[in-house]
Amino acid sequence: MKVTVVIVSYNTAHLLPQCLDSVKSQKFSGKINVVIIDVGKDETEELIKKSYAWVDYISYPQNDGFGKANNLGMRKYYDQSDYFLILNPDTKLEQENLFKMVSFMETDKRVAILSCKLVLPNGKLDRGCKRGFPTPWKSMCRFLFLDRVFPKTKTFGGYNLTYLDENMTHEVDSVKGAYMLVRKSVINDVGMFDEDYWMYGEDLDWCYRMKQKNWKVVYHPGAKCIHYQGASSGLKKESKKITKASKKTQIKAIRAFHESMHIFYDKHYSNRYPWWVNRMVMFSVNIKMEIALLAAKIKKY
Repeated sequence: MKVTVVIVSYNTAHLLPQCLDSVKSQKFSGKINVVIIDVGKDETEELIKKSYAWVDYISYPQNDGFGKANNLGMRKYYDQSDYFLILNPDTKLEQENLFKMVSFMETDKRVAILSCKLVLPNGKLDRGCKRGFPTPWKSMCRFLFLDRVFPKTKTFGGYNLTYLDENMTHEVDSVKGAYMLVRKSVINDVGMFDEDYWMYGEDLDWCYRMKQKNWKVVYHPGAKCIHYQGASSGLKKESKKITKASKKTQIKAIRAFHESMHIFYDKHYSNRYPWWVNRMVMFSVNIKMEIALLAAKIKKY
């Protein structure tokens, strides 16, 4: 069995050692290829060439987006892989992660994408590793914090599927781009990441397209991975001590996050709802973005 681990690094050289060391230490009998696509301007190249010569390093001169960079890595190893693991550099795999996850995939050939249990440094679940598709209702419940107030109810907890037991395996709508184990034969069917998304949303879109083709997207907590969430964007409080993102990068990430909502909604939902719902959704997204931008501009780092 051949697995290619694709890691996009945007000024995360300080985090790569623990990520790459955890990949190197995997108890996995198959072949593992690792490719780094460097879209930043830090010491990633020097680090890889000095200490990780077994990693394939690709320098990309500009940051054209998360999806495009991952697609570049997958294309290079497409004929040499049975599976691709899309992995963020701010992660650390447990030692038997790949063995457990690939073994699970081999038991059900209809599983297209598999996510393990992503755990934040504080031990809590990274809720994005099992998600519902963001319909207007689910998104409203999230923005109004109803999923926090009533996490165990399906009516209000549909965005992050908070009503599902995090210690049980579930078929879900979507998983997070920080960790996605993907079957190559499925990519033959649905294609790679949509490069219209610069950052955020491309993982959701990928899962949506796979579900449309009747493939399964599954959350499996039988294996774990620590996720130091938000290291590249600087937007998450969990990673504020380790991120090197400038305020300019953070503002760009905020815009990209909300732009991804526009792209996803226009592509998959705009024809399903009346015009007034579409207008209301777009207005709400824009208001939310302006509030987030204002908060970022006045916040001291």
